[in-house]
Order: sequence, then C-alpha cells, then structure tokens
Amino acid sequence: MKTVRAKALLCAVLLAGVTLAVFRPVQDFDFLNYDDPGYVTRNRTVQKGLTAEGALWAFTTTDVSNRHPLTWLSHMADVEFFGLDSGRHHLVSVALHVANVILMFLVLLTMTGAVWRSALAAALFSLHPLHVESVAWVAERKDLLSGLFWWLTLAVYVGYARKPGAVRYLLVAVLFSCGLMAKPMVVTLPLVLLLLDFWPLKRGADGTRPHTLVMEKVPLLLLSLASSAATWFVQQSSGAMRTLTVYPLGVRVENAALSYVTYIHNMFWPSSLSVFYPHPGAVPHWQAALAGFLLLLVTALSLRRTGSSPWFAVGWLWYLITLVPVIGIVQVGWQAMADRYTYLPLAGLFIALVWGCGEALERRRVAGVRIALISLALVAALSLAARSQLMHWRSSVALFEHALSVTEGNYVAHHNLATALVSKGRLAEAESHFREVIRLRPDYERTYVSLGAVLSREGRHAEAGSLFLEALRRDPGFPEAHYNMGSVLLLLGDYSRALHHFESAARIRPRHGGTQNNLGALYLKFGRREEALAHLRLAVELEPSSLPARRNLAALLAGSGRHSRAAEEYREVLRLGPASPGDHLGLAEALSRMGKEAEAREHISLAQRLSDATSP
Repeated sequence: MKTVRAKALLCAVLLAGVTLAVFRPVQDFDFLNYDDPGYVTRNRTVQKGLTAEGALWAFTTTDVSNRHPLTWLSHMADVEFFGLDSGRHHLVSVALHVANVILMFLVLLTMTGAVWRSALAAALFSLHPLHVESVAWVAERKDLLSGLFWWLTLAVYVGYARKPGAVRYLLVAVLFSCGLMAKPMVVTLPLVLLLLDFWPLKRGADGTRPHTLVMEKVPLLLLSLASSAATWFVQQSSGAMRTLTVYPLGVRVENAALSYVTYIHNMFWPSSLSVFYPHPGAVPHWQAALAGFLLLLVTALSLRRTGSSPWFAVGWLWYLITLVPVIGIVQVGWQAMADRYTYLPLAGLFIALVWGCGEALERRRVAGVRIALISLALVAALSLAARSQLMHWRSSVALFEHALSVTEGNYVAHHNLATALVSKGRLAEAESHFREVIRLRPDYERTYVSLGAVLSREGRHAEAGSLFLEALRRDPGFPEAHYNMGSVLLLLGDYSRALHHFESAARIRPRHGGTQNNLGALYLKFGRREEALAHLRLAVELEPSSLPARRNLAALLAGSGRHSRAAEEYREVLRLGPASPGDHLGLAEALSRMGKEAEAREHISLAQRLSDATSP
C-alpha cells in the first residue's frame, strides 16, 4: 500500500510539474478580442470584482447567451485579486487545469488501482494540443471550472458507489449542480456514471440490479433536464441558436457525424487546429455517410467486446455521449466544431486508448522498461506539440493569423484579425481584411460597422456613412450601426439626423455611455436642457472616467447657474486627466461665480501655462 501511495504521489507531482512547465508562457499572454471582452475586459459588472450586486447579476444574467453563474463569479474573483492583469487571469486557468489533471489521475487510480495507466491517461488529457484552447483562452474558464466539478463529482461518486449513503449522494448532487452552473455541457454526467457502474466500478457484480442503478440517477437526470431547458431558453431568446432554415436537420446530422470523426483525426494528428472552424453549410454526402458508417462500426465493435474489453465500450461511449450537447444537432453559433468542446469528451478516448494499448502490450509480454520509454516519448512529443499550439494564443494577431493559415473562408478570423490590427493603428491592413469578410459573408452586419469606423478614422466619412446605412438596411435594430451613423452625421454637421440615430441606439441599448453623452450634447444644442441633463448624468454614471461626458455635464451645469456642481465636475476632469486649458478655464469661471477669485486666478494661470506649452 505504501508503495502504491509513493508511486501515486510521484505521478501527481510529475503531472503537475510537466503541465505547469508546458503552459507557463501564458503568464505573458494578452487578453483576446474574441469573447474575452464580453467576459472580462468590457464587462462593467465583472470589472467591479466580487460584490453582492455582481453575485446577484451572475445568477440572473443571460449575457453572452449563456447561464453559468459560477463562471461569472470566477472571473469576478480574478478581477478582485488581480485587476486586469491578463497574465494572472491566465495563470488561474492553468491552475484549474492542473487540478483537473490531478483529479482525473486520482479518480482513475481509485477506480482501477492501475497507477501507470491512470497517470498516462491523465498526461494525455493534460498535454494534448486540442486542450490548449480551453486553457489558453480566458473566456473558456467555463471549460476548466465545469471540468473541476466533473472530476470532483466522480471522486465523490466512487466513494458513494462503494459505500452508498444519503450524505454522499447529496454531495454528488451538489457538486454536479456546481458543474452545471459553470457550464451546462456537463449535463451528460449521469449517463457517464452509469457507464462507470459497468466498468471499472463493476457495481452489477455485487448483486445490484441495473434497474436500481438507473433509478439512482433519476434525481441527477432531472437536474440535467432543468439545466438543459434553462440553457435552451437563454440561447433561443438571445438569438444565438440557429434555426432549421439556416441549417436544416439533415445538414446538422451530417456535420455532426463528420465532426465526431474529425475530432478523432485531430486527436491522433493535431496539425491544423483553429480557434474557429466556419460551418460549411453543407457536407459532401459521401463524407457524412462514411463518417456515420465508421461511428456505427466502432460502436458495434465496442459493444460486442464488453466482456473481454469493457474499457473500450466505456471510453468510446463516454466520448460519444459527452459530445452530444455541442455536436451541432442543436446549433448554437456559426462554427462547425470547436477544439474546446473536446475538453471532457477526449478523456473517454484516452482511457480506452491507454487501457487498450496496455492490454495489448502485456499480452505480447513487452518489457515494462520499453513500455515506460514509449510512454515518455509520447508525453515528450505531446508537450512539444502543446507548447507549439499554445504560442499561437499569445495575442489576437498571432491567433487569427494562424487561423487564416490553416482554414479557408474563415470570415471570423479575418474580422477579428482586422479588429486587432485597428487597435495597433494598422488601418490599411485592417481595411483589406474587413473587405474580405464582406466578400465571404455579405450578411455579416458587424463588419460593415467595423469597416465604416476605420474609414471614418481616415476622414472618409461619406464612405463610412454608406456602410453604416447598409448595416442598418440588413438589421434596423443594430445599435452600433445607429451609434456610428450618428457620430458621422455629427462630424458632418447634420445634427437633426444624428439625433434620430442616437435616439434609436438609446432605445435599443440604453446603457451605453457614448450614446447617452452624444444625446445629451445634442439636446443641449437644441435647447432641451432638462433632457440633456438627464442623459449626461446617465453617461457619467455609466462611464465615470469619460472626460467628454463630464465636460459636457460641467458646461451644462455652469450654463444653468449651478456653479458649485459644475466646479465639482471640472475638478473630477482635472483629476482624471489629461487636462486641457479649457478645463482649467471652465473651473476658473465656476470658481469666480462662487466668489473664489484667488483660486480662480490660479487656474487661469495654469490654463495659460498649458496653452504656452502646447503652442508651436
């Protein structure tokens, strides 16, 4: 027993060490411009850290077309402790992955007693390049967190299976519920528990009837059903779920069959992995038929060999079942498949592969040293492949340039690469990528707005306006298009039409600081002071650090005779900085009206110094 424990401890330390070594570079990685803004970098609630208001929001919001309160709380905790330090956020994800690897090893070891096989299966789980996406992408924290509760649930369930009791069962249910609140993809866990009852737990061998084992899972299945219903409602109401008109059922089934086989191909040869795989819209029938035939053949073989090779059936069915929620029969988003979907499903194939190869090598009486060397070579190769794949995730530019190099027609990669290039001031390159998106996907309205914004920055306002109008023709309820169209009309001096577009944007998306600020400024221009005041106050509430909103509010307050409040706003502008001569002059005027002449003269002097410093 002591020897087994010593081996287990050694394996756990080695697994943790190798995983940390391979994924260490993430501490220098940026946030990405794909999903990370919605989860962290532009999510105002998350950026407040852990608050009572945020906790309530986490359990009620349907942002990013999902319901996963524990994932939201995890991101809030990161911000609470690390702010927006992207490296620390990434390291938390790595720590969760390490925990999942160790838990997988310990669960397999507890169930089977096989130290080296359990360790090798966990190593494959840790280092496979298909799993890099879940670890290196902050927005995919939900994969890691749901995985943590998946393995914790299995760990407790093993204890329950060997010594049933109400407390243990309740803990299983609680941990499973936590997994569902991290990512609803774990709804298939009750079915996996039934597989584990067959092997390696062998619960039927102790006289437990199959009917009893099934009935035992009913409460867990009801939790799965409730979570599935809630997720379906959220994704349906948010528009994330694609209709049968877009992707008919036949196309979905064919793509699902091909995706199952493609994931397996990528497991053995992970050479062209991408953050986004465009949905083909239609799959060649012969490919879908061949994929379906292979899936049925392997399933039949696994079921036929349940007596001699139970690990084969359990691992294979684990893979098939756990992918069902994301295989595309219920199509969410525009992707054909995604590497992150394999985070838990591949564990089944790794179990089948390791136990199958182990059995074969033992039958052939291959020396233990040779098996160890083969295993080490495999781990080394995967470590190199994982590190290579990991480096594509260091920045948005690197990630989407790689995606374009390994996929065709990848409009999402073009769009996000262009967005990243805009942030670096490379506008000409960005424009070419945005135009390529329009060529590939003319119905991708967001690109018209993004390209229009680039042209507007270059002073090509008329061209930009035509793109915003095209976006509105395709989607009249697109708030960004209304906002940008209003901004162009402001620059062109067409204030009445600009007001119309800002009002439309505010009706659709009322809590957008820029829209509220522009509305306030226009209402003030048209003499509608009370309306202007309401909108400017809301703009400052939504974006407390917005200098334009505070300047507009200060000017309105000063013009209304509320000099004390105007002075407060000007002081806040100066605190936030950088200050302009006009800010000091505005504060000086308010102070003078309040009778504070000495302080007013100080700010007049500061305004003069700033003006002299910036004069050519």
